[in-house]
Amino acid sequence: MPTADGGYLVGGTYDEFTSPRHYDVLKIDSDGIRQWKRGYTGIGNSYLYAIIRSIEGGYLLLGGSRAMSNVDRGGDKSAPDYGQTDFWVVSIDELGAKRWDNSYGGTGEDWAVAAVVQTADGGYVIGGTSSSWPSGNKSAPNYGSAAYPSADYWLVRIGAQGQILWDRSFGGRDGEGLRGIAPTADGGLLLAGGSASKADGTKTVPSFGESDFYVVKVDSQGRQQWDRAYGGSASEVCEAFVASPGVYVLAGRSTSPPGPGRTAPLRGYGEFWVVAIEENGNKLWDQSYGGDSYEYLRAAIATPDGGFLLAGSSNSPRRVSTSLCLAINDLMEWTLRR
Repeated sequence: MPTADGGYLVGGTYDEFTSPRHYDVLKIDSDGIRQWKRGYTGIGNSYLYAIIRSIEGGYLLLGGSRAMSNVDRGGDKSAPDYGQTDFWVVSIDELGAKRWDNSYGGTGEDWAVAAVVQTADGGYVIGGTSSSWPSGNKSAPNYGSAAYPSADYWLVRIGAQGQILWDRSFGGRDGEGLRGIAPTADGGLLLAGGSASKADGTKTVPSFGESDFYVVKVDSQGRQQWDRAYGGSASEVCEAFVASPGVYVLAGRSTSPPGPGRTAPLRGYGEFWVVAIEENGNKLWDQSYGGDSYEYLRAAIATPDGGFLLAGSSNSPRRVSTSLCLAINDLMEWTLRR
């Protein structure tokens, strides 16, 4: 991500056979020269998924952690572990020094993937996926069956120092996976990802196929206002959610032919599928991109000209996997780079 001094902050998960996986952050200047590098560890594995700028002028690191506290041994994790995997949030300053950390979760699997700064009162909303029953410091319900929890969208509202203020969960019996959150003009949020559930739990809309793109609108207190599903008769998997002026884009992979929920053609066995919606959930358009075999979308970003950049891999037309970079503009014209 760009930094105020013209450089960049790069983050990910450090994976070495001889040590546990952990958050790893690298700061480089505008010429790509390393300025500092820091790892953030606990006793066990942690996986970094997102970085945002923090209110204090540094950064917030978000992901999932299976690690126990090790601050008494000179490590970085002071927060408790509640279950199999917890949201782990680490606040750092501009030079990478830790300010505070906290974890959020129940006894199951909880993974943080996105956050939004709440400038009105100085806190944050953390978004992710949870398969925990109410336990640990999670109070929101799980919408799975009586015997087995499912994965739900999970929002956690925290204060500027990481204290939990409220939490909410959204979903149905068969599972949801959150991929991104974005603020709306009325102070609420759009939550976007995928759903395999029918209309049950908090999900009010039916599914189109095996799984769909799925959006939930909540107000400033995390209360659900509406939800929408987008998809075809087979399977859609959302991998990215991008906000741009006047439009929100869900991007992922689709194996569905054209039908009531999808107008774009299917050229192969599975391809990039992009859906643009308005803030009220109305669909503006959908487009597909691919060849006669398989494409797998992994990421999407907005571009300064009002378009979007999609990235992933492709098996078309050659039968070996290659990288695929696709740029689309606001007219849905596109260029392809391999």
